[in-house]
Amino acid sequence: MSQNDYIEIFQNLKEDMRFLVSSDVRSKILLSLHEESKNLASLRKNLGYTSSTILHAMYQLDDKNLIIKKSGVYFLSQIGEVVVFKLINIMNALYSMQKLETLFLDHDIKSIPSHLVHRLECLQKSYILESDSTDLMKPYHTLIEFISKSKGIKILSSIFYPIYKDILLENKFKNNIQFVVSPQVLEIILEDDRFSEIILNNDNPVLWELKVDIKLSLTIADNFMSLGLFSTDGIYDSNQFLFAESKDALKWGNHLFKYYLEQSSPVKL
Repeated sequence: MSQNDYIEIFQNLKEDMRFLVSSDVRSKILLSLHEESKNLASLRKNLGYTSSTILHAMYQLDDKNLIIKKSGVYFLSQIGEVVVFKLINIMNALYSMQKLETLFLDHDIKSIPSHLVHRLECLQKSYILESDSTDLMKPYHTLIEFISKSKGIKILSSIFYPIYKDILLENKFKNNIQFVVSPQVLEIILEDDRFSEIILNNDNPVLWELKVDIKLSLTIADNFMSLGLFSTDGIYDSNQFLFAESKDALKWGNHLFKYYLEQSSPVKL
């Protein structure tokens, strides 16, 4: 859709959007009922509002067909379930942005496709690891530690790290390994003749060459994900990595990896 389309949609829906977020009482009732259906006494105990305050908000929610009352018990309508689900998604996305603000504020995220930018709520349990005075390479050292505990590894990168060669030369990961790298990184890797044997002896492609330009470094395994970005001035920031271990974040990372894998070609000798 065009910019004008979104503006028109906003004009048509702004009153409904305001209705959902302008009242703490209404929002909290919806979120409370998302957990389970409740009667008035349970809502009063759960939310801390008076009966009259809750009932007034209930009347407004019922008028919008967001809730249903049966035998003194309130629960979300089907429309209400969808609305609350979307409300929670927005909350999680905003929470993720606040939590990761120091990373995204002054870093280039153009290499993250829009459909994954729209799913930043998947990263809400992530954390940012930075270098400090006691360890100037703390993010990198932490990355190595995580890799040592992994059973498989995927690398998507336009930056070369020495650990890449170590991973490729180890027998630990066997065929459970994929490297999708820029032509510049691939050139550095293939300078070592030992990698020719690795490529030839693996049943599945190990090295893939990117056909598009990216500005990030992604490492993803069965137990963690790490993301490094370029700063807005075009310099790769090795002093700050995003780390995540949740299932949602790993799923997000795998989607990012797959997105660029499909735009790459396997290296053959």
